[in-house]
Order: sequence, then structure tokens, then C-alpha cells
Amino acid sequence: LCGFGFARKVQRNATRLAKAQQCIVTPLAPKPLGMTAANDWTKEIETKGYPELKKHYAMLGHEEMVMAKSFLQFGHNYNYVSRAVMYLRVS
Repeated sequence: LCGFGFARKVQRNATRLAKAQQCIVTPLAPKPLGMTAANDWTKEIETKGYPELKKHYAMLGHEEMVMAKSFLQFGHNYNYVSRAVMYLRVS
């Protein structure tokens, strides 16, 4: 049932699908990315994660499309202060 010919056919179709996905997604990348942090597990985003993302976006020529802002005076939330940063970012 799952002979060599069948496996090759599945592999060919998977390769075609992967190439099709690349053709669809590549023109959309990189997308704008905004992140906010609070005094929780996200509090280190400006030093761990954001610098690497910024380098990646810079390598793609769109360094301005990624940002991060910390509001450590707040606990875990998505309050107005955090949302306002996002609203300004997308407008």
C-alpha cells in the first residue's frame, strides 16, 4: 500500500506545497510587529527577543516595522496604556 512509488509521489506533492506556500507568504513578509511588556513573564522583551527581531527585520530592510515598549509599572494586562502604543503603531 505504501510502496516506494507512493512515497515519492507524496514527497513531490509536499515539495510543491512548500514552494506554493513560500510564493504566497514571501510577498507578505515582514509584517508590522508591535509588542508591549508588563511586570510579568514579558518584562525582558526589550533585552531578550526584541534585539534579535530588530536585527532580523533590519536584514530584510524593514527595521522600522518592529517595536517593543515596556510598562513595568503594570502587572499582566492589556490596559489602555499598552493598547495606545499599538493604536499609534497601526495608524
